[in-house]
Amino acid sequence: MTIQNLLQWGSKQLLASNTSQLDAEVLLADCLDMNRAQLFSHTSLNIPEQAEKQFRQFIKKRTSGYPIAYLTKVKEFMEKEFYIDENVLIPRPETEELVEIVIKEAQKSSVKTLIDLGTGSGCIAISLASKRKDKNVIGIDVSKEALQIAKKNHQRYPLKNLHFLQSDLLEEIQKEDGLEPFCIVANLPYIGTETNRVIDPEVEQFEPHLALFGGKDGLDYYRKTWKQILQKELKVHSMYMEIIPEQQHLIAKETQLLFSGSTTQIYTDLSGKQRFIKLSFLH
Repeated sequence: MTIQNLLQWGSKQLLASNTSQLDAEVLLADCLDMNRAQLFSHTSLNIPEQAEKQFRQFIKKRTSGYPIAYLTKVKEFMEKEFYIDENVLIPRPETEELVEIVIKEAQKSSVKTLIDLGTGSGCIAISLASKRKDKNVIGIDVSKEALQIAKKNHQRYPLKNLHFLQSDLLEEIQKEDGLEPFCIVANLPYIGTETNRVIDPEVEQFEPHLALFGGKDGLDYYRKTWKQILQKELKVHSMYMEIIPEQQHLIAKETQLLFSGSTTQIYTDLSGKQRFIKLSFLH
């Protein structure tokens, strides 16, 4: 079967399941180790049997809602391609905005260490280390499987100012490590299990729940981090968090009670939603 024939078949299957026919091009290109432009310049090329079999399997999974990034094992983030699989959350475009905020503000900060909590695929940590080579970056995750993926991406983008650590949030960070004061970047699970927020069925069904849900109101992991900061008496300069808009007032209220003199600042994403919050500590 030719590329053109198979693309037509795949597109028809995807359209019938209300999925973009563009996905057929992406998936076939992946099966043939081509880009989409090469596909259209070789439409009459006969496809090897194994590649056709794989493509048909991909289309079957995609029509059931299986994320395309988990099929191709690739997701672009901050102009870099990252390997991902079902053990990590698929990087979101909104999170790029969080990274851009941190990169910009880190430029004028004397802080030497940036800690990426819940690093997952390592896309945030690698992007920070790549753009801010004057900073030491630590990617932290409790999941051994996630760290294996992060380290695989680190091999693709070898950066001397970056390393990864398995830790339950800040559990393995000690005052004697000499990192203080440091900055935390946290895209932790923040979806509440008892909120009315509508979750994309594709996300809820296929992406790891450990990386999505943060307790009843979504703030359990953030609260645990704040508790560790207090118990360990760590000197944290600032903490940047990705949130949902309705959490901002609760975060501001709780952190002002926990950390005397602390302040919060809200940042909106490109769609105008209050998506990020910066917690500044007073020392």
